[in-house]
Amino acid sequence: MTVPFTEVAIAKRALSALAPGLELERGGAVPLHRQIYFAIRQAILAGVLRPGVRLPATRGLARQLAVSRNTVMTAFEQLHAEGYVDGRVGAGSFVSRRLPEVAVRAPARAGQAALPRSEPPGPSSRGASLAGL
Repeated sequence: MTVPFTEVAIAKRALSALAPGLELERGGAVPLHRQIYFAIRQAILAGVLRPGVRLPATRGLARQLAVSRNTVMTAFEQLHAEGYVDGRVGAGSFVSRRLPEVAVRAPARAGQAALPRSEPPGPSSRGASLAGL
């Protein structure tokens, strides 16, 4: 019997690989929801979780990480607010097909250069006036 190769299976494998490797620092300076947020965001930026892939249910991920469902939901809400995740009531959460522009320019991995901009940002109008430009 073969296991179907679906986006859900890909997401579960990606997050199961992420979750055991994700060691939450309980009682640390960074709250648990931020640690989960950063781990999922990094997986999205690194291409481990591809656009359109369905994320596991918050209950299952909370159980896997041994945290409150509210903790996972807070992380998902932040990802949604920043445009990394789209949620559909009754259908679940999915990696956004259109990542935020800032994320596209952000380095995905340590040592990896950001994507080049079409032109470098110039100084503000005040900065230009002070510089005599």
